[in-house]
Amino acid sequence: MHLYGAARECRLDEFHEHALDLTRRILHFDSAAVIKAAPKASGDVAILSMHNYRQPIEKLHDRTQLTGPDPTLSKALRQPGRCLSDELHLLDRKKHGDIIRYARKYDVAYSLVLVAPADEARGIDLISLWRAPRSRHYGQAGDRLGDLVLPHLFMARQINEQMRLADAAAAGRTSALLITDVNGCLRFVDPHAITWLQKEWPQWSPPMLPPALLESAIRSGTGRWTGRTVCAQFTVHGSALYIRLRDKPTGTHLTPAERAVARMAARGASYKAIAAELGVSPATVRNHLHQVYAKLAVPGKAALAHRLGRLLDADDPFQA
Repeated sequence: MHLYGAARECRLDEFHEHALDLTRRILHFDSAAVIKAAPKASGDVAILSMHNYRQPIEKLHDRTQLTGPDPTLSKALRQPGRCLSDELHLLDRKKHGDIIRYARKYDVAYSLVLVAPADEARGIDLISLWRAPRSRHYGQAGDRLGDLVLPHLFMARQINEQMRLADAAAAGRTSALLITDVNGCLRFVDPHAITWLQKEWPQWSPPMLPPALLESAIRSGTGRWTGRTVCAQFTVHGSALYIRLRDKPTGTHLTPAERAVARMAARGASYKAIAAELGVSPATVRNHLHQVYAKLAVPGKAALAHRLGRLLDADDPFQA
């Protein structure tokens, strides 16, 4: 199937868009969201990450203002593994007036929801498909077709994540990955990344990136940021922002290799020149230099040179 081919070929940030394009040919929806969530005591879910498909980010913001749980989602949570649909304009206005107004605002008349069978290690996987008033309702035929098609999307998603994260898993848990769209909405988040971010911002919760981190990512000319407890490295792939988090080093002592790289970089030497001088690869130089930046809490070579100048006559922090 094309879906499983996409799982093997696409980057993490590309997979859902391509998978939903393929799925839309069969289920004929107008907009969708693929969500990773955690259960809440209220019977609703806390969204950890979300891929929005053909819908504005404002829809997610407004969703958080609803006073009660989504009735379709609530039913789907009680019957995992089964697609359930609703005609939103037919909901009880006294019980679900806010849902009806929300659906009208975003031109949604029909919803189809599938919650994957529970997996404590992975959290809750769910997908919501929406049709506008011009489209016909799903009904039992739509539910049955969703039962056949959508579990494959979840399986392909799992394959995609396993393949793309295999290298990180082999390297251990020294860092954690998260991916956002241009608005800062998390498309993918490693659970360890949530732990790190909540150490830095105790009041923060997904699915939107902490505003301070998103602003730093947009403005950073170096691709790095250092906070009180964590360090971040930013990489842009198309319309997606990849953020690699790690603990901020507790000390400023550098190893001899880091010290040598730091001194040459502070004088303006390139990765290639430093690598040739020290007999190592440019990638090794880059890794050492990123560690130096993190330990000394500096954003780049200019700040590093200034910091070294101030420290030369002080207690040498570069001794291992």
